[in-house]
Amino acid sequence: MKKKILSLTLAVVLITALLPGAVSATTDIKTLAQEITAGITSDYEKARAIHFWVSSNIEYDGDVYTKDMNGEPRSEADSQTAENVLQKRRAVCAGYANLTVAFLTAVDIPARVAAYGAGANGHAWTEAYVADRWIIMDTTGDNPDASTYGVFFDVSASVYYPFIREGAHFSSMSDWAIEGVQQAYAKGFIIPLMADMNYHYTNEIKRQEFCRMAVKWVEYATGKDIDTILSERGLTRDPNAFTDTSDPDILAAFALGITSGTGGGQFTPNGQFDRQSAATMIMNTCRAIGADVSSPPTSDFADLNTAATWAQNGINYVRANGIMSGDGTNFNPAQLYTREQSIITFNNIRHNELP
Repeated sequence: MKKKILSLTLAVVLITALLPGAVSATTDIKTLAQEITAGITSDYEKARAIHFWVSSNIEYDGDVYTKDMNGEPRSEADSQTAENVLQKRRAVCAGYANLTVAFLTAVDIPARVAAYGAGANGHAWTEAYVADRWIIMDTTGDNPDASTYGVFFDVSASVYYPFIREGAHFSSMSDWAIEGVQQAYAKGFIIPLMADMNYHYTNEIKRQEFCRMAVKWVEYATGKDIDTILSERGLTRDPNAFTDTSDPDILAAFALGITSGTGGGQFTPNGQFDRQSAATMIMNTCRAIGADVSSPPTSDFADLNTAATWAQNGINYVRANGIMSGDGTNFNPAQLYTREQSIITFNNIRHNELP
């Protein structure tokens, strides 16, 4: 992101923070993280101290940003790893985020790097789990050279995400989808998928993308990683399930009965994906977490009989459980599905309320 963050009106209260005291010049991340947070007992205040130390002590690397703007390759010295950033004391947003996460995890605070886009047209920030919630921390935005210093610690998602969307050129997300995508992001299940989709939310979703999303949603809903789920159920990935993909998430989905492919030993990973296929895979995904998907009431869609026979039970299920609603009259089963529609659909599943 640009060195000077564009001025904007933020509906947040400026944070008055006490910057941490002097610390040593060590480049050992764990040692320095402990020095920065010495004497602080609250994880929230530890996160605040780390946030403002990184913001105040790491200079924005305008040279790397210029390279990105001009499409020039970065050198090895431009690496944005936490270790390199701490040694150089210079970074662009990815380096700020990587170092912040490294410090947080060094003092046992769960943290993750979040990002939109790539290079000069993208941005990275940090999210930390403190006070029983994920908070947004943008140490790049709070570096002293920025015009918004003091704003981006524990900033409201309703303010931050639209700002990032505009600042990092995410005009491809439809306005109606923003809130639902934010909610899905907060749940965590779309984070591993965002880079692969290149943040183009209105694009049609591919079969492999939707299938991966289903697996990540199962992990979110169960609170377990997919390998643990398979192991607990005595299931394994069959490497011979499909001849056109060996993707571990797709093979896990096959093992769980979420997908059976497109026939003839094919999955067709880059194939198009329509609404009736989405409804069917959603129903199978709910069954995979223990929901009773048998005999849902017949939906009131006027065009239900135009759907494939194999899809009608899934359409009835998603309608009965408020997961997909169509246009109010028709379901439009053959209409292709988009990425943002898919994210909203998974976000609509109230897994704790399913029968």
